[in-house]
Amino acid sequence: MEIIKKQVIIIGGGAAGLVAAIFCAKNGADTIILEKNNRIGKKILVTGNGRCNLSNINLNINKYNKSEEAGKIFNQFSVEDTLNFFKSIGLMTYADSEGRIYPSTDYANSVLDVLRIKCENLNVKVVCNYEVKNIIKIEKFIITGTGDDFIADSVIVTTGGGVFEPIKKLGHSIVKCVPSLTGFKTEKEKIAGLSGIKINAKVSLNIGNKIYTENGEVIFKDEGISGIVILNMSAHLARQKTDKAILYLDLLPEFTEQSLLEYLINRKENCAYFTIEQFFTGMLHKNIARNILKSIKEFDFSKKCSTLTDTELEQIVRALKNFELKITGFYDNAQVTSGGVNLSEVINLQSKLIKGLYFAGEVLDIDGQCGGYNLQWAWSSGAVAGKSTINNN
Repeated sequence: MEIIKKQVIIIGGGAAGLVAAIFCAKNGADTIILEKNNRIGKKILVTGNGRCNLSNINLNINKYNKSEEAGKIFNQFSVEDTLNFFKSIGLMTYADSEGRIYPSTDYANSVLDVLRIKCENLNVKVVCNYEVKNIIKIEKFIITGTGDDFIADSVIVTTGGGVFEPIKKLGHSIVKCVPSLTGFKTEKEKIAGLSGIKINAKVSLNIGNKIYTENGEVIFKDEGISGIVILNMSAHLARQKTDKAILYLDLLPEFTEQSLLEYLINRKENCAYFTIEQFFTGMLHKNIARNILKSIKEFDFSKKCSTLTDTELEQIVRALKNFELKITGFYDNAQVTSGGVNLSEVINLQSKLIKGLYFAGEVLDIDGQCGGYNLQWAWSSGAVAGKSTINNN
């Protein structure tokens, strides 16, 4: 008796698409990846600053915008499953002190290479420079685009962030897509002269009546601020589908306002020979100190710090503990997109509208914070979708 293989088309050759292809092919399906770029896995190469932070041993589903839905997929393909999978295809990994998992080589190329070689080993066909224009479901799926047409029993869409028009044509609704895990553009006057300066701060993001707080390194840039803590804050803001918010930086989080005031009063006495310009020497970057002072009043920086009044010291404390920056926009180099295919129209990654149509990765309305969370979602959802195309159809 002739065994007829199932045919699976995977649209998108990124992290989720490559893992989905491997699981489809391992289970006996004829598998084809359609990739619009000139090569597969381009985005993998830039993750983790080129090192590929591929997961986190301390995975916390509350780091995702839709924790319950993400948790259901992680129950089927966990971090441990992911590490065993990568080990089985030749990748050695390690975890840093924060639980972030990297390839032992510290090169993202290694992650892409083992995925690509495994696809080749399983005879997964890859068609690059192919942009899908339409997906039609009659008895089977017909995919048309910038090349030959393809026919498949199942389709897995892993196109990443942004609106994928063929999905809308099939009747799926899309939650508004906005940049996430990116830096903030802010009012420029308060950050003038601070570009390149790094500081550990307590960051509070005020969105309407909601306040999110996290400690971490802040990096000042020409037009705004960045750093992992800021990227995580951008995820909160993206999920609110707005860029209207205010940041407050506590530049000396180790102090309370009262203890800082007492410290500055003693500092004024002990370092009475300092000018006002020198008052923060050895304590805070001079450019940050200058901007803080300028936000209060036009001080005569040549005067001795002993001339600072108690009222002025109180104002300085408030400014240091609540350095306010109005957000004016996002930087363009977002790591992920918040939004995507509406989860109410999907069950266990399969479309409720069209049997045999699956989604994985960033194309869905699930996104996580920094630290390997988004790649873990890609690996897990790709694996579950890949296995489901065989088991469910």
